[in-house]
Amino acid sequence: LYTSGSTGKPKGVILSHRNIVAGAQSVASYLKIGAHDKLLAVLPLSFDYGFNQLTSAFLVGAQVVLMDYLLPRDVIKAVAKHQITGLAAVPPLWKQLATLDWPEEATKNLRYITNSGGHMPASIVSGLQSALPNTAVYLMYGLTEAFRSTYLAPDEISQRPGSIGKAIPNAEVMVVRPDGTECDVDEPGELVHRGPLVAMGYWNDTEKTAERFKP
Repeated sequence: LYTSGSTGKPKGVILSHRNIVAGAQSVASYLKIGAHDKLLAVLPLSFDYGFNQLTSAFLVGAQVVLMDYLLPRDVIKAVAKHQITGLAAVPPLWKQLATLDWPEEATKNLRYITNSGGHMPASIVSGLQSALPNTAVYLMYGLTEAFRSTYLAPDEISQRPGSIGKAIPNAEVMVVRPDGTECDVDEPGELVHRGPLVAMGYWNDTEKTAERFKP
């Protein structure tokens, strides 16, 4: 899979079967995805966040509706038509969806929504919470190199605005000093992620791999 290129040229990230399965298990676990769920997949499958909609659903026997939408309003119509219970999107799409009307047909089955791929402004979060009062909002943080690192649980949003939350299952997340030792409380440092979600390195680039992937 390829990185977004937000910090330079897109880089190919090598994934093992174990990486993909561990990611599916982790997300299905904390989002409580089960065979009763029906997900609407609107994100590109070349994007790890988009591809995971398939893998998490397939792992537990849930249904997935694939959609190549033209207008944001079409997404809401599809949620209503297919009685969708889970929807994942990125901030630019959520910004548009937060300003639209959500009819009861679209909201009555929607159990959760998720955000990743960038920071979601608090104003958009509150707009979605108002439009979807019975839907759990999960804010998530991660990089293609490690799939996903943390999530902020729905009941923590008001208590911890701006927080990236806690480590997802199958991930260990720490803040460390340059020498690799863990920082104290409130001590700034480098955020590191360890565990089976970390990719195998960059495609045909041992130099970049050595920079980012450490023992």
